[in-house]
Amino acid sequence: SGAQRLLALDQVPDGILAVSDDAAIGVIKYLKTKNIRVPKDISVVGFDNGPMCIACDPELTVVDQPISRLTTECFELLMIQINGLSANCEKKVIKGEIIFRHSC
Repeated sequence: SGAQRLLALDQVPDGILAVSDDAAIGVIKYLKTKNIRVPKDISVVGFDNGPMCIACDPELTVVDQPISRLTTECFELLMIQINGLSANCEKKVIKGEIIFRHSC
C-alpha cells in the first residue's frame, strides 16, 4: 500500500494527504496496525468531506470540495462553449476549505 511505502522511506513523513477520504481512512487503519498514533506520530488528511469522515477514529481532517459550486461553474462554462458565446477557454479557480478535526 501507499502508506506502507511511505513508512519504509528513510525519512518517514509527519503527515499524509490522501487522494480521498476512503484512502485516508485506510491509511489510519493501516497506521493503527503498526501502532502509529494519529495524529501524535503522523497526521492524516482526506480529500472530499464525505459522511465517513466523522465515523472514523480519530475523526478525519479534510479538504472540503465545494462540489455543488464546481458542477454549476463547469456547466455554465460548457453551455457558453456549446452556444458559441466564447471562443476562448476560461480558467476559474474554486478553492476548497480545510476542515480541521482530530487526525491532524
